[in-house]
Amino acid sequence: MSKNTVTERQTDTILHTHPDSASLTALLKCDSLGNAYLAEITQLKTGRATRPEVRIKDNFIYLKCTVDSMAVYLSMHRQFKTASDTTSTVVTVFKERQKGKLETFLDRAIILLVGSILGALILFIWFRK
Repeated sequence: MSKNTVTERQTDTILHTHPDSASLTALLKCDSLGNAYLAEITQLKTGRATRPEVRIKDNFIYLKCTVDSMAVYLSMHRQFKTASDTTSTVVTVFKERQKGKLETFLDRAIILLVGSILGALILFIWFRK
């Protein structure tokens, strides 16, 4: 007979993330009215942008974003499955049994026969002298 059990445990853990960054370099142009517009993206590195830094220099805009490492609290549920086999067999090493009637009769007859032969030998030796 086999038995399967499922145990569920809740563990609280903290996940740490690595720092990440993003940057963008673009070409800005101005039209005849003096309005600036984005003409060309020269370099782009993607990432998680949380604190952008913007710098404009010589008709170029420099955007820089940095993410520090973070720690996230997480509650996890884990399941553990176990299977056990509870099959058992009885092994009898020695079993004492009662003797039957024939076996008991033969045991007594052999004892009487041996006793009679020994008694006859002793009497024969005793009276021979």
